[in-house]
Amino acid sequence: MLSGIEKQQLLYLLQDPKWKTVEQFSEYLCKEIKDGILIGSSEWETLKDLLLREGQIQGIKRFINELYKQVQEDGES
Repeated sequence: MLSGIEKQQLLYLLQDPKWKTVEQFSEYLCKEIKDGILIGSSEWETLKDLLLREGQIQGIKRFINELYKQVQEDGES
């Protein structure tokens, strides 16, 4: 769990205009992962690769969402 100081630092980071660059890059990266060529040596390999890619995308999105969630929870308490 983050300390109060860490949450405050996170809030400053998320409010910084430079943070938009990180968000834009995360969206770009998710699109690159999703749009990559996806042909495995078998249907199972293709499915595995598709699921791994989806997991990467969900991980990136969860990370960004969790940052905002930490700041919101601090404001609510």
